[in-house]
Amino acid sequence: MKFYGTEVHGLMPALIGMRLPMSKNYEDAKSKVDSIILNDDCIIGEQDMRVAKNLEKADEKKGGGTPNSKFLQMIEIWVCIEAPQTFWSEFDTYRHMVKNSTSKMHKLHSYPIDESCFEVNPFTNKVSESVDIEKLEKLRQKYNETKDKKDWYELLDDIPSSWLQSRMCHFNYQTLKDMVIWRNEHKLNCWSGKDNPELDNFIAWAKTLPYAKELIFNKE
Repeated sequence: MKFYGTEVHGLMPALIGMRLPMSKNYEDAKSKVDSIILNDDCIIGEQDMRVAKNLEKADEKKGGGTPNSKFLQMIEIWVCIEAPQTFWSEFDTYRHMVKNSTSKMHKLHSYPIDESCFEVNPFTNKVSESVDIEKLEKLRQKYNETKDKKDWYELLDDIPSSWLQSRMCHFNYQTLKDMVIWRNEHKLNCWSGKDNPELDNFIAWAKTLPYAKELIFNKE
């Protein structure tokens, strides 16, 4: 599993929006914000962080919904994630996302199949012995020679769940927080890193984002 090209935007607009409910207008809300932009990074001020945390706590006390902390939805994330099919089947559970992915239909037969195409087992740091890479590569070559769709289906049907797929994902801090709550202790190493924290995993990546400790992992 790998993460590429992570970008986070919208912290300052989100903070101004957070202030609007208790302000007269935009200018009034902006004047209350004590955060600053420094070298294109948003540095959240003490007062803004206090308000943000109080709003999140207000939602937690109610036990459902995010009407107070909806400013988190305005903080947006872009990241390209390379992960196995087992990860994507669960990732797709979450809404408020846009995803573009590499296509098995168009490109499965276009590149050599080798160990780099699969997620490693977290206990051995190697591709699982059950994955027959040599067989898959022969099937790929066979289809390229015959162009027979039956051969293509045979290759497609033999692709294991550890096959890596890259997706460019766009979501927000509120969605991320929900994911962290439910996946922090997940059995799958790609999510939690519990079996092998040395391997890249979703929770470890999430902790590297701006103010993740204060806004995303504050329940910890």
